[in-house]
Amino acid sequence: MTEKKPAPSNSRQKWSHMNPNSTFKVSIDRITIIADYLTQKFDRIARDTFLKLPFIVESGDGFKVIDNSTELVNEGDNQLVEQVAYINVPRFQENKIRIDFNPNHSMDSEAGKWLLDFIANLESKHFTRCDIAFDIFNYEDAKNYRVWNFGQSQNLYFDRNLRLETAYFGAPSSKKQIRMYNKLIEQKRRHKNVPFNIENWWRLELQLRGKSIDAYPYEVKNMLANYYYPEWQSVENPSHKAIVYAMCHEPSIYSTVSKSTQKRWRRIFQASEKHNELALALAEVFVENLRSIDYQLHDIFNRFDVEI
Repeated sequence: MTEKKPAPSNSRQKWSHMNPNSTFKVSIDRITIIADYLTQKFDRIARDTFLKLPFIVESGDGFKVIDNSTELVNEGDNQLVEQVAYINVPRFQENKIRIDFNPNHSMDSEAGKWLLDFIANLESKHFTRCDIAFDIFNYEDAKNYRVWNFGQSQNLYFDRNLRLETAYFGAPSSKKQIRMYNKLIEQKRRHKNVPFNIENWWRLELQLRGKSIDAYPYEVKNMLANYYYPEWQSVENPSHKAIVYAMCHEPSIYSTVSKSTQKRWRRIFQASEKHNELALALAEVFVENLRSIDYQLHDIFNRFDVEI
């Protein structure tokens, strides 16, 4: 009997005041595997082999595998390329190699085929991380959402008109960094074709660490628990309303006040009403698609003999 691959589902509109055209999808964005690999051997191969390949370039402390079959797009002094994978030696781990890659992206390209062969020949591979991406279509309020974890770093990047383009919540070294960005803008910069019915498109990426896939729904729910925007208009006290408004629109102001003032502001901020229907909808979509995600991960693990 042939095993049927679970079909991913899109969200059904269950929230009465959302745009009827709002749609949410979830997919595997990237997985990380670590394998045994002599560091000296890696340094030699990197020098003698990697950089001779047309689709591998040095980047940071490792190497970026790019899809050189796609046309490069220039933006100012930068060239936008399709990244297939990133390979490096993890910090403080001698004789190991780490590979981050998207199993659903560019695997049919020359670079993708090389990567799959490279992974297949590695020994003692194990899975360490899975990045999940939520695509948020035609939900205008997405641009107002933030992750409100006080004490966690928050880096926001705006365009020339002060409209949010990209946000990082948590440090890069954090085990639970969250990234949100305007996917529609990114696609247009890469000259990609966007369906005519997409008015706005945001992407939310979550880093899920650990080997227990069964624990992912709980982890996703926890990561989305503080993903919302405060409804500052509903705050009745004028001074409290001003505080909530300021923290929403200029988060850096929080770090300029004393610890006692921060504590008071947090209490005021957290007492305000929260708009979190998007977080609830995304958590539900993830649970609906868990079987499909689990199938995809196990298919990859079985194909390349990766330990869970």
